[in-house]
Amino acid sequence: MRNLATPLSAALTIFLVAIFLSATGLLQLASAPPVQAADDHADYRNEATPISTAGGQVSGNIDASITGIDVDYFSFQAQRGVRYTFILDLGTVESANIQVVNSITRGIGSSPGQFAYERTGQRLVDWIARTDETYFIEVSADWDYLTAQVFLGTYTLRISADASLLDRHSDSRSASTPMAFGNQYQGAISPWTNQPDIDVGINGGDDEDYFSFQASRGVKYTVDAELGTATGLTISVLTSVGELELSNDGIGISLDWVAPATRLYHVVVSGTSRVREPVGTYAIKVTADTSLVDRHAERREDATAISFGNAHQGAISPADDLDFFSFQTKRGVMYKIVIEPGTAEAVEIAVHKPVVGTDASNSGIGTSLDWLAPADGTYYIVLSASAQVRNGVGSYTLRVVADNSLIDRHSGSPDDATGINFGSALAGAISPANDQDFFGFLAKRGVSYTVESALGTAVAVNLSITNSDSRIEASNGGLGSTLEWVAPNDGNYFISVSAPSQVANPIGTYTVKLEGNNTLLDRHSETRNDATPVNFGNATAGAVSPPGDLDYFSFSAERGVKYGIQVELGNVKGISIVVEDPDGAILAASDGISKDLEWIAPNPGTYYIVISAPAQLREGIGTYTIKVEADTSLSDRHAETAGGATQTGFGNAVAGAISPIDDVDYFSFQGRRGVKYNFELDYGTTSGVSLTVQEKDPGPDLIASNYGEGSDVTWISTDTETYYVVISRSPRLANPIGTYSLTIRSEFNLEDRHPDIPTWATQIGFGNAIAGAVSPADDYDYFSFPAERDETYTLQVNLGTATAVRFEVVNYATGFSKSNYGSGTSLRWTAPATGAYVLVISAADQAADPVGTYQVVLTRGGIPIPPPLELKPVPTATPTPVPTATPQPTPAPVATPVPVATAVPVAIPAEAILTVESRTARPGTTVLVPVRLEKAGDISRLEFILNYNPSIVEVVNVYQGSRTSTAAFSYNAETPGVIHFGTTAARGVSGDGSAAVVEFRVIGPSGSSSPITVTGSNIGDSRDRIRTINLVPGKLAVDNPIAGDGNGDGNITALDALIALRMFVGLAEEDLVMDINKDGHVTPDDARQLLAMARQG
Repeated sequence: MRNLATPLSAALTIFLVAIFLSATGLLQLASAPPVQAADDHADYRNEATPISTAGGQVSGNIDASITGIDVDYFSFQAQRGVRYTFILDLGTVESANIQVVNSITRGIGSSPGQFAYERTGQRLVDWIARTDETYFIEVSADWDYLTAQVFLGTYTLRISADASLLDRHSDSRSASTPMAFGNQYQGAISPWTNQPDIDVGINGGDDEDYFSFQASRGVKYTVDAELGTATGLTISVLTSVGELELSNDGIGISLDWVAPATRLYHVVVSGTSRVREPVGTYAIKVTADTSLVDRHAERREDATAISFGNAHQGAISPADDLDFFSFQTKRGVMYKIVIEPGTAEAVEIAVHKPVVGTDASNSGIGTSLDWLAPADGTYYIVLSASAQVRNGVGSYTLRVVADNSLIDRHSGSPDDATGINFGSALAGAISPANDQDFFGFLAKRGVSYTVESALGTAVAVNLSITNSDSRIEASNGGLGSTLEWVAPNDGNYFISVSAPSQVANPIGTYTVKLEGNNTLLDRHSETRNDATPVNFGNATAGAVSPPGDLDYFSFSAERGVKYGIQVELGNVKGISIVVEDPDGAILAASDGISKDLEWIAPNPGTYYIVISAPAQLREGIGTYTIKVEADTSLSDRHAETAGGATQTGFGNAVAGAISPIDDVDYFSFQGRRGVKYNFELDYGTTSGVSLTVQEKDPGPDLIASNYGEGSDVTWISTDTETYYVVISRSPRLANPIGTYSLTIRSEFNLEDRHPDIPTWATQIGFGNAIAGAVSPADDYDYFSFPAERDETYTLQVNLGTATAVRFEVVNYATGFSKSNYGSGTSLRWTAPATGAYVLVISAADQAADPVGTYQVVLTRGGIPIPPPLELKPVPTATPTPVPTATPQPTPAPVATPVPVATAVPVAIPAEAILTVESRTARPGTTVLVPVRLEKAGDISRLEFILNYNPSIVEVVNVYQGSRTSTAAFSYNAETPGVIHFGTTAARGVSGDGSAAVVEFRVIGPSGSSSPITVTGSNIGDSRDRIRTINLVPGKLAVDNPIAGDGNGDGNITALDALIALRMFVGLAEEDLVMDINKDGHVTPDDARQLLAMARQG
């Protein structure tokens, strides 16, 4: 068998030779057979006869040609890698040539890689296709080189294809065949040539089969090949970007490889130059040894969390593998890291810090590592291949055990110190060696604290106490097991337990306990702001501790009260007592030896007692108790000024005291003109005071005074206003401090009820007794009445307490005047003209005491003058029918005849009194003014006129009185300044009560007043007899009433308490004059206080 393939086309060769031989006459054609076939196959590729590769067969004939050489072309579709055998069966032709010619796109010439050989009667060519294209079979004439004879005749062409070498797998990564682990994949290396002269760019490259699989880092992958017809293979592992990881270099049929990363890799199977004929079939598979899978991350962020005491499986794979494990450490805990080798020969153990750096390592020697955590935090165990062995890849088991006996349970900073309870032991440990354990507690100033330590495995400990600024207050220097310390201030302090410098190995356990001695607790503040309030009479415990301690006590003092400060010493040797005012000024101080101090408060307010150690004591620490007693009998209960004067009622004793020595006590009362007031002093612990009576704005002259001696002062009010009693120290006494009581008594029967000017004179009715008083001595009482010309009038003045009065009747129109000149008690005159007359009553010059009461009765005509109220009723005269009256010898007066036919009723003397109650009210308010009927006896008819000043007050409403009949009560208030009243009853009325009540609205300014007088009275009994009545006027003053005086009568009574309750429930408008406790509202508490005041008078 010989290889007949040549680089050039055989037809071309023969053609060139034939031309040469023809030219030389050497070419001879073989004799033609009897029957010659036609040239049925083209001589060119573009007209080639197709032939099937699947057992295709075609006959042909080598014909004679002008060149003497015939060429037949056949085309077929080749598949890369398939080995084709082309068989040319020689028929009548003695010999012929056969070869594979390149595809048209690859140019002219034979396709490389052909193997031609001969058999008897056959010419054969073996060829492996390098590309999937249309190739051509060229059959051409052969010739005898010796005789130059060209062989002609028939032939048959057959094709067989070995599909086992079909290239099933891609030559590129992008179209690689995916592999499943453990599955076998069939393939073939075809084509492949070991001839370096083949131009792979033109003729197609050698076969490379690409497979892909997803690898996991650290897993060992084994690539196993089974050779079929191939005699050798090159197995390579490439990355996804084509970088070579590992290759067998064509030696052997397996490959072990550990994946360095988790990603896509490629297995590439190709031919090898190490065998003569690399083309052939194979089977390949990949298996994975997952025992070496890299289960643990390479970095801190993805570290595997450790469970103490539990086994963690892992592997060092690949060789540069790092396995990170994380665990939460506790400062001072000893951690034992143990490796149980599997297939790994040795493992390096390292402990990495939370961020960067290595804290400990076994350097790959041994199977364990003991490590003491320097801090709480997240640390990392890093396992890697040991440098001490050649192959560090292999499996292992990791266990971590924590020895908690040395756990650092307590913070190394005061910020997170462990709270410690007194008397309770806390366990701890010095671990690591630089460990510092902080325990926090709230210390009280002056308390003595003892820190006790009990050693466990520790040899010694250093005990210290630090403050919140980390400054060391005390330390035992690592010597002994206790530490005593007195707290200099309240606050947070810290016990620090650490390793003493004199111990080589300080690590070990201990317990610590804190005890506090509270007997020296500084319970009281160092400053006035937080001073301890004192309860009078109660003992308060304290201690001077630490040295330099100041204990402040506060108490609310009242001006003039004497305070006794008593200190009982405990274990302190001495004490200093100081009294300070709110500004820190020292008002009183002890000598440091005495245990008591007395002091009188100069003003009301908060004062401070300061207790400290006296300067003469070297060791002033110790306990004490303090008690403060208040002598309230000297309390300055009354204000220093008129603005805060104590409102005083009449007839009640008011307690007071001159204390301190410059004390001045103001009392106020509502004075009424003409009233006599007696100021009675009853001395307690003082033997004298100075008493003066003043107006609100006093002038240079004293109104009344005792000049610092005596116990009584009498004074008559010259006006209706608020007056002040001022009591101060007596200049006649060396020690004026002491108690007293003041009682003000009043004689209201001397009140000046009648105006001092004729304009507002009290209107007087005939036959009625009108009470009055000359008081004060310069008092003038004016009365007015109408008189008729030539009528005779008689004026009778009945003296009460007055010894004499001067009275005068005046008619200003005529200049008429009639007077008693202070002598006598009656006056009779005849009116010179009809008109208004004025009666003026004043003090008699000849009277030793001009002040006193009186009654005046005015009659006209023959009506007799009634006797004074104090006299018994006398029989009345009976009228006679004779035209003139004849005097009778009897003592009873006889009525003078009058020119009328009917008898004139005679007034029956009686003690009835019609009184207008005085009131005080503010501008703009309304006030009820009762008109009271007192000592009434069988009165069935009552008429009277009420006169007032319409520029000061106006009528709002009129109400029936309690002593008048509902059916027959009437009034007329249409005329400003005048109200007419009238009432009758079927049965006579007796007893006391109100005849009417008038509601006025105050329209006048503050300080003004309106007299309210009664005139024109007409009163009769059930037998239609005329009765006399005393008319007592009143006054409405425009001013502020005293606090709590709801009805403005100048007194505090149970009625005022009722008024306060009515205001509280909304039945009356709230008036803050009733707000006794000054809480901004009128409440039942105000009513209770008013009721208590009423009971006290």
